[in-house]
Amino acid sequence: MKQKEFATDFQPIDPNCLCSTCKHHTRASLHPLITQKEVTACSLITLHNVTYQVSQYTTVYYSILQYMQYISIPQYITVYHSIPQYIT
Repeated sequence: MKQKEFATDFQPIDPNCLCSTCKHHTRASLHPLITQKEVTACSLITLHNVTYQVSQYTTVYYSILQYMQYISIPQYITVYHSIPQYIT
């Protein structure tokens, strides 16, 4: 977001993101903070990045839970947590 094109881009960082940075700031409002290396920019972008990562991990978590409905626990342990033969 250091490029000049973001100085006139009035969209949030990610239109689908629910973080307060994306709700209250545009790329254009963040551009001068980033180019001037303001600490506020680091905080706002970190908040966005952490929110994004948590949403990704949540999606993965629920996908695993949904998958676990179709496989029994003993099957899961056998397939994914079997003890390698060279250890026994």
